[in-house]
Amino acid sequence: MDNKEKIQKPKAKKTTKKSIVKKRSATTKTRKSSPKTNVSSQPSVDELLLASKKIVTTTPTKVTNVTANASNNSIMVDKKVKTFDEAKKKIEAKIKLFSENYKGKFDIKPLVSVAKLMEAGVHNGLRRAQWNPKMCPFIYQKKNQKRQIIDILKILVFLNRAYSYLLEISKEGGKILFVCTKNDIIKQLIKDNAEKCNYYYMTQRWLGGTLTNYKTVVNSINKLKRLTDLIASPDIEKYSKKEQLLINKKINKLEKFIGGIKNMGGLPHVLVVTDPVVEHNAVVEAKALNIPVIGIANTNADPNMLDFIIPGNTFSIRSLWLLISVLIDAIHDAKGIEQNVVGKADDDIVLPAIPKQQRNIVVTRKFKNHQ
Repeated sequence: MDNKEKIQKPKAKKTTKKSIVKKRSATTKTRKSSPKTNVSSQPSVDELLLASKKIVTTTPTKVTNVTANASNNSIMVDKKVKTFDEAKKKIEAKIKLFSENYKGKFDIKPLVSVAKLMEAGVHNGLRRAQWNPKMCPFIYQKKNQKRQIIDILKILVFLNRAYSYLLEISKEGGKILFVCTKNDIIKQLIKDNAEKCNYYYMTQRWLGGTLTNYKTVVNSINKLKRLTDLIASPDIEKYSKKEQLLINKKINKLEKFIGGIKNMGGLPHVLVVTDPVVEHNAVVEAKALNIPVIGIANTNADPNMLDFIIPGNTFSIRSLWLLISVLIDAIHDAKGIEQNVVGKADDDIVLPAIPKQQRNIVVTRKFKNHQ
């Protein structure tokens, strides 16, 4: 036959770059599953923000009677005391209204008093030039305001939310990882309570891939355990003194970076971060693995990066110490240990002293020219 029928071969599907990316993303989604499928019964952020917006109280009347013979200094002190007391009463009235209106739906526990929060400076934010506009719902807005002020009602509401979630996780026996690479006083606080509460911590520089590439971290943990067993055994005498010193240096270096997670035995169920701006890499890795993140966010942070946000001052040692102590007390409450801050009077809670800033003093010496 002249006209042979042409056999049409099935056309091969062209694999474009977009299809390859979609396939890779589908495979990664199956791998990056959450380590613990625990759905929290806590209210969402939007619900709490809407509820706290509706609370409006009348401002108390100002006292203007001042004695004629009082000095200027005493007048200034009186004004400060009056403004502090007025603000405290106004916030307490707002909290009372909130708890009455949303009783049974959003229950607020008296974790810390308003006076203690104000004393620690938890409500002090940053300048307007440094803020993140996404933090606008958490800020108490005022005209002609140099520094932004965080709403104390929202601090207490979201602190309660994070507290009750940590309480649930610790009762179920979940693994909690605290990350703080910022301040020595807060690092020491986290380390001191780690053995009592049986949680894990990282207080040095966050190593890239600690969560996303956990297999390599396990190798270094095994190496640390192997070296510590070697030092404890009599086989260490076979090594020379120089080799023993090198082994001790390796142990100290590994303990410094991964000593707080050596007994974790897997990925954590919750990540607690003292500042999401400083510990950005840790938050990104946790979000990639669907690990819920609890964090204290100042006015320069992104609230969308946190699952359980606590608005507060992260630049003050006292405010960080107070908020982290409350979160640690949630684990204490779950395990029946005596709490450090929650349920105590204001006089019993001793805030850490603010260290004085050391100035770099240049000493110049005059030398005589000896001939």
